Amino acid sequence: MLYRGREDELDRRYPRMLILLTQHWIGMEEGLAAVRRLAGMKLRLQLYVDPALRQVMGQREIVQATGVDDFLEPGAEFRIAGGFCNSGNFGNLGNFSNSGNSANFGVSGNPGISGNHTGMEPPLASNIQYLFIPVLSFSLMSRISRLDDESPVVRLILQGLCSGRQVAALRAGVEDDGPEWTARGCSMPPAMRREAANMLGSLRSYGVTLLGSEGISEWIGGSREKKELIAGDDILSAVSGGVTELKTGRGSIITPLARDLAAQYGIQILQARDGETM
Repeated sequence: MLYRGREDELDRRYPRMLILLTQHWIGMEEGLAAVRRLAGMKLRLQLYVDPALRQVMGQREIVQATGVDDFLEPGAEFRIAGGFCNSGNFGNLGNFSNSGNSANFGVSGNPGISGNHTGMEPPLASNIQYLFIPVLSFSLMSRISRLDDESPVVRLILQGLCSGRQVAALRAGVEDDGPEWTARGCSMPPAMRREAANMLGSLRSYGVTLLGSEGISEWIGGSREKKELIAGDDILSAVSGGVTELKTGRGSIITPLARDLAAQYGIQILQARDGETM
């Protein structure tokens, strides 16, 4: 009850993040470790678990693997506003711990989330500030890049992007230079690597932040406190992915080299605030 009537302050001090957990044959270890790191930050975490993953991992196992026990459940009553749920009780935030889940914040779910697309689903809760995809599979990346919103996970991601939320994904499952790929002796054929790079370029152009395993804290801190920096490497990455437009965050800083390379390769840099071409 500590933050009754002060929900805006609660959201500033302990931002809400929806974690979209899906299954993949590689990158799971790194993705789950990333969620555990987030559980140690001052965030209120909630999990949406893809039905395919629920078939191979039980809820208790998922809690143990992630450190998060607040689930966005299919068919639950949905709360759009940033106020209280029907119980009128956020839990005792005076005993709040950095795990992000020790108190029951009464976050409600999204009806129809696990069923077929009915067109009747409400938008993402208004006070969710971050969406995080810890395990990016080829199929999920493909659906996002094609704006294929038939699956609940992709619908949530696209809703987040279209409503200006911070959306990020770990690249570990779709780039073959990571430790899990090396440990398994796996690598992509060149044509497959090019296709993956093209799809990653599309995701970035839509506004998805693509992270390595060490970039999570910087993403959270940067989106709350710092301005995004667009450097020459970002432009070259867009070129290799076949991207012609690069969407940047509000107040982003673009280096002179990045501007020169963008002009050289015909890349348009768009400001997220108003779509202005830089």
